[in-house]
Amino acid sequence: MAGQFVPQTEGEVAVMPDDGLTDQHVLVTGGSRGIGLAIVLAMRARGVRVSAIARHWGAKGGPEGVLPLCADVTDEDALAAAFASARDRHGPVTILVNNADWLDEIKYVPF
Repeated sequence: MAGQFVPQTEGEVAVMPDDGLTDQHVLVTGGSRGIGLAIVLAMRARGVRVSAIARHWGAKGGPEGVLPLCADVTDEDALAAAFASARDRHGPVTILVNNADWLDEIKYVPF
């Protein structure tokens, strides 16, 4: 079908054509497993600078080329410190993927 895009695969991650994301800094909350980790890997495969926040990263840490940050998104101080570390390493966050889940209302933390 004309105009339809079919990504090429490399291993288990779809490799997309250059779409202007390579100059971006994405921060993914809940980035250590499941959908969050899939987003982290897909963004990294596209050449995006990636920071990922999770409560636990385990002994191995984050995927290669990803800044793994340990924080609970319900802890305002820990979240602010994680955003500061991400900004210090990769520059301003230009894309936020809020994949983490919580049950209580939290305050807005500017980044």
